[in-house]
Amino acid sequence: MAEVLSWLKEDARASSLDWVEILMAAEEEASSESTDAFAETLEQRTFREYVEHLNANRRVV
Repeated sequence: MAEVLSWLKEDARASSLDWVEILMAAEEEASSESTDAFAETLEQRTFREYVEHLNANRRVV
């Protein structure tokens, strides 16, 4: 995740809103959501940790 976020932050065209929208789209696609506590530490997480977190927090649809 840190690599993805750093890439987005380095892209002069990408704003923090852009990467938040990308993460929200991933959550929507996975029918899941990040907890606030997890989101606060997102920049220190790996993409694998993010996916595992989404799987553990799937919404019942």
